[in-house]
Amino acid sequence: MFRSKLFVFCSAVFVLLGGCASTGENPTFFPPVGSKVIVNQELNARSGSRLLIQNGQVLQRRDVGVVDPYCQFVLRRARDEMKNPIVIQPDTFTITRTFRQKDYSWATGQQVAEIRSNVTMTTIMELSSDQQPEVNRLLCMRWGSPRLDRFVTIDEMKSTLSPQVELVLSAGNG
Repeated sequence: MFRSKLFVFCSAVFVLLGGCASTGENPTFFPPVGSKVIVNQELNARSGSRLLIQNGQVLQRRDVGVVDPYCQFVLRRARDEMKNPIVIQPDTFTITRTFRQKDYSWATGQQVAEIRSNVTMTTIMELSSDQQPEVNRLLCMRWGSPRLDRFVTIDEMKSTLSPQVELVLSAGNG
């Protein structure tokens, strides 16, 4: 009986301390509200409403390796503006809301077939900036399988975005 209570107590302490201290490598932690996304240099993409970054490089959709983490800025644009290039100027964006999403799909393609993936694990960060209000989200994601799904960690987000974009966590979390 005593061992059981001790185990429960120790487990609770471990979870609480682990939840507070773990940020970078913990896939259950995501950027808190008030964190900053700092764009250090002008980012350009050909067209559409999304600008994709993987391994620190802006890429076209067809060049993104879905096996590795990647991030995308999402812009609010009118339909007739979709054919125009996307330009995001150097700026500091504040994260106003963060949530996670799993999307299941019937995917095809060589990369997906190799890992037998059918789920996208996405961390969605809603952004705010007075200078560029059309830039409204940053999504960081990876493909996974239903049994081996894992969200992108903070360290992976930072690595994926760096050096062009920095993620600075609020409240001393990283």
